[in-house]
Amino acid sequence: MRRRVWVLATVVALLAGASVMGVGEDGGLGRIAYTLPAIADIVEVKIERGDRALVLRQIEGQWSIAPGGHALDEQAHRDLIDTLSTPVVMDQALEVGESTPARLGLGPAATQVSLKSKTGVTRFRVGKLVDGRHTFIAPLGETVSYRARANLPGVFQRPLNLWRNRQLFDRKYADMAAVERRQGARVIWRAERADPTSPWRLVRPEGMNVGQREVDAVANTLGTLRADGFLGNIGDHAPSYTIMGESFDGARFGVALEPTRGPLIRGRSTPGDTFVSLPRSRVLFLDAQVSDLRNRRLFDLSPDGIRELVIPRTPALHLKRTHDGVWNLVTAGRETPADETRARDFVAWVAQLRTAGFPAVIPESAFAETAEAAVIRDDRDRQTTLFLGAEYRNGARFVRTSARPDEVYILSPSTLERLGASPDDFIAAP
Repeated sequence: MRRRVWVLATVVALLAGASVMGVGEDGGLGRIAYTLPAIADIVEVKIERGDRALVLRQIEGQWSIAPGGHALDEQAHRDLIDTLSTPVVMDQALEVGESTPARLGLGPAATQVSLKSKTGVTRFRVGKLVDGRHTFIAPLGETVSYRARANLPGVFQRPLNLWRNRQLFDRKYADMAAVERRQGARVIWRAERADPTSPWRLVRPEGMNVGQREVDAVANTLGTLRADGFLGNIGDHAPSYTIMGESFDGARFGVALEPTRGPLIRGRSTPGDTFVSLPRSRVLFLDAQVSDLRNRRLFDLSPDGIRELVIPRTPALHLKRTHDGVWNLVTAGRETPADETRARDFVAWVAQLRTAGFPAVIPESAFAETAEAAVIRDDRDRQTTLFLGAEYRNGARFVRTSARPDEVYILSPSTLERLGASPDDFIAAP
């Protein structure tokens, strides 16, 4: 008898729990009149969390953060629109007892939301999410809680500082016509290009062989720069340099940055004079001196334009491409098929060789004795030779090319080791 009473009591308790935390659609309560308005009827959203609040306003179909009219983060905007695309209905009504708010995540610390529509204001607290599709809410001033058919925490429990669009400039890399570094009013360096497919050229200072990848890094970082946070007005901002961009439509934009120290760097973006904190990992790409823009590539060659590659060691490696685009291995004047993948990858690697650095001092003995490290012939039968000089230090060597004999580079030991590849490595499988 006592066992049956215990079983019945357990069943009753489980049913009571299911009435609160269950995921059934209607809970046997019939249609509930209380709903949250659809986004089309809402003109203002206020989100409160403790003593902090965020206000979103819809003006002529566009949502922004007030005051200031700041654009919304794309994902935050999408979640808001999608979740409230239609009125949010309730599928359970729960009488609130003393322990109910805490169990449903509706205590005093819960996020409070106010949806102002054309007919009034709907205020409620956002509680726990159930099964990813339902949320407990508590209308302010009422003694009943509801389960709403929507993932409301996914919208309204987003950190308040992540609602604002952190993209500083509405630009893409293809928009960038020029980029420059300024020290106060003085231009330290400036790179320009004629169109999105043209190479960058350094117009100030003139004459330097500028690296395309190096300028690309600065231009792309600036155009896509995202703030880690917004700082409001700060009175002690002391920028050490400014990176400015210019688009093909003539618009100018940029950021004045403090010295690159610590994980976050303070800056002021223009236009708009917005003070932001930026991640050091991104600012490092912007903090480029003139010397950082030097072309680090040894050859201005495309792998597809190379017809022949010779590494004149013993035994020499000689790869030659046929008119059909197939790579052959040349041994004692005789051509045999090479392993196509290995040959193609090796030629592409050589074409894109980059220096490990530029020596500050070049001794007279650097090229007292030289050896050919690589000989490249292109489709137009032009030859470029890589000359190997003396040791720089720790196994690295001085090198230069016939195309730019006045430029001296450093090749690392690992690069030199790979250049010494054996012809046996490229023999095609039978």
